[in-house]
Amino acid sequence: MRTLSRSLSLLTSGLSALAASLLALAACSDSLHLDPQPVPGSTSVGGGGQGGSGGSGAPCQSNSDCTYPTSICDTFRGECVGCLEHSDCTHQPGTICSEGACRCPDPDQSFCPAVPGSTESVYQTARCVDLTSASADCGSCGHACFGACTATGACADPWEPTSLLGAPAPRFGHVAVWAGERMIVWGGRGAGNSYLNSGGMYDPATRTWTATSTANAPLPRSAMTAVWTGSRMIVWGGENGGPLADGGSFDPTTNTWQTLPASTLSARYLHTAVWTDNQMIVWGGHSGTSYLGNGAAYNPTTRAWSAIADGSTMRIYHTAVWTGSSGTMVVFGGQGVNPNIGPDVITLDALGVFTPSDGGGSWSGANPLNPPSARYGHTAVFAIPPGQTGGSMFVWGGTDGAGNYLGDGNKYDVVGSGWTAMQAPAPAARTDHTAVWIGGEVNQMMVWGGFNGGHLDSGGLYDPILNTWRTDLPRGPEARSLHTAVVTSEHRMIIWGGSAGGVLNSGGVFDPAAFLATN
Repeated sequence: MRTLSRSLSLLTSGLSALAASLLALAACSDSLHLDPQPVPGSTSVGGGGQGGSGGSGAPCQSNSDCTYPTSICDTFRGECVGCLEHSDCTHQPGTICSEGACRCPDPDQSFCPAVPGSTESVYQTARCVDLTSASADCGSCGHACFGACTATGACADPWEPTSLLGAPAPRFGHVAVWAGERMIVWGGRGAGNSYLNSGGMYDPATRTWTATSTANAPLPRSAMTAVWTGSRMIVWGGENGGPLADGGSFDPTTNTWQTLPASTLSARYLHTAVWTDNQMIVWGGHSGTSYLGNGAAYNPTTRAWSAIADGSTMRIYHTAVWTGSSGTMVVFGGQGVNPNIGPDVITLDALGVFTPSDGGGSWSGANPLNPPSARYGHTAVFAIPPGQTGGSMFVWGGTDGAGNYLGDGNKYDVVGSGWTAMQAPAPAARTDHTAVWIGGEVNQMMVWGGFNGGHLDSGGLYDPILNTWRTDLPRGPEARSLHTAVVTSEHRMIIWGGSAGGVLNSGGVFDPAAFLATN
């Protein structure tokens, strides 16, 4: 009897324990998931692919105690996790559930989420990638390379594409300035030759775009000018079916526009503008009916315009540079009218030097020996190379009066007032290209893109000390013309937008120091 009584007692105790367990299990009926064993090749906690959080989550008794991204209650452990079975990872395509987290099957891969596009289409799909080898996700999700990605998560070549995510609408004939930390692009003509008054600010460090405000922005336009004052971008003139005589001042810090006061200048486009450290000088252009040889200066501190002396020629498609400490604006080339020659429109090789003053300033029209041939649609940059005082203006490319594309140039010594030819071999002849001066340890002029019967994706670096060109630049962005180029504070060139048969909103960042160090 003692044995039977003991057996009945044990049975009763066992049934009571079983009933208690069933009641506890029923209390958590909304989390009846089994924690699967890690599958072969899955990542361990804290390693491999990125995904939802694993263990060590908040304590829980049911899913209602958990929040995203650890929104599932593991009742066995009593903690919130990212997943308990593979079907919990459908929101991260390509991943599997491993130890409470959605992870990429390959421990060397990371999960990159989908990025929505500007429309309902997907800009980038969700994916598991190796960030040390994927050229579309090099080092971080969305960091693309034109070429290979290195094991350190950096692009192998000196070109990197600008981000397309959040980029302004495609365009050409726009303006761009470097604003200390970001590039600002604005205006131009877009799809269907529509005029634009939108733009964007691009931060190459974070590879992100911020749209410029359109509130109080100038009217849509193209063929205008823009200068950077050190704190604001000033846009003036241009055309949108007819010439314009207005503009705006943009503050990138507050993303706001301020309308410029009216000027006595006639409406115009295809003019030039330079910044003198305290005022913007606008000169030349076309009124829609005639070539112009006058201009004005705008002081953003006083918000006042002042007249300047008229030049001796009227022109468009010319260039103008400010010579810094020499205190002059130097104008070269273009198409227009020289009254000293006659009333006909000609392609010019004339040099004009303007010295501003409180009385309106003065022009000198000296044309030193050995000038470049007459041209328009060329580029000109000013710089003070190492070991030189005063600096030089570097003129290159363009089109001559017969419509031939040019691949030569000259440098003008603003102190010695003399021209020196740039030695060949140079980049292929072209017009509608860009040219910038890249300082720092580089100290060279870079020419890129343009048109010579076809759009170009080539260019060159010009060393004024050696008077030589490097034309073996690697290929980067697709061929284009009528784009813009700026130089960053880190002495890199950013090209953006332009035309290549269609309009573009792509671009590239070129590191010339990296190129020269390895080539």
